[in-house]
Amino acid sequence: MGSRRQKSVGFYSSNPNFLVLIKYHCLLLLLLILLWYLHSVLQKEATMMHFAVGELLFSIGDDPSGIFVVVSGVVKIQYDPLYDRLKRLEDRGIIPVVEMYTATMDDPMIDYVTSGSVLGELGVLSDNDRAASASCETGVVVYHLSKEAILTAIEMFGDPYDSLESRMWRAIGMRIAAVVLPSQPAFQSWTLDKLKTHLEFSAVPVGPQYAEITIPAFITDTILVYGQVVNGDRESEIYTAPVVIPHRVKKIKPIPPVNVIDIITRIPYELTLTN
Repeated sequence: MGSRRQKSVGFYSSNPNFLVLIKYHCLLLLLLILLWYLHSVLQKEATMMHFAVGELLFSIGDDPSGIFVVVSGVVKIQYDPLYDRLKRLEDRGIIPVVEMYTATMDDPMIDYVTSGSVLGELGVLSDNDRAASASCETGVVVYHLSKEAILTAIEMFGDPYDSLESRMWRAIGMRIAAVVLPSQPAFQSWTLDKLKTHLEFSAVPVGPQYAEITIPAFITDTILVYGQVVNGDRESEIYTAPVVIPHRVKKIKPIPPVNVIDIITRIPYELTLTN
């Protein structure tokens, strides 16, 4: 039996200012989420590193060594699309390890980040190599928190209802969801503040108990931000990240071997959208 494949919704806003605002708001949110952990382990686990103009923090193809938190300076992020990464995104919903996004990821991109920016969290969580390089436009100071330290913290703070891993995925998921949702007709007229409020009531279920999800009636939106799922009631219906799962789908199941991450949004009743 042939599969009816659903077109992935590109996580992209045609308004560049909107995209920039989303990016920095989400980076700030991710930083705040990590600070509660960094506060207690910074002196013990994190390493302060100094880079000169032109030096690289990391290159395309590097293994995920950990997370960089920019303390000062300007870092240039450069993404060059490679066929194998684009193929993995199209075929399996594996989001490239990069801090910026477009509809298809098939165009080169350059961005600049500065103090407070967090680099590399998706690489640690997905264990995929880096899809972008980071070079120093000025002298740069960063804190580097190793992948091993982060994974240890994830094990330590593994509350099934509020884990560190779930919080990290939620920050990434909100960044992706914030540019997926405006591609939907119901959200195209929403302001950034309204969209942020909508996403504040979101959750990311992480763990084996959530491998298959029955979506409750009170959930208003489900966005697949990593991996692939099938409609649990019609397994020929495949969804590939990043994509908004239609409201009619009530059950989703992952397609191995890629881990699946969903961001499920619930908003106050007075803001609930109708189909």
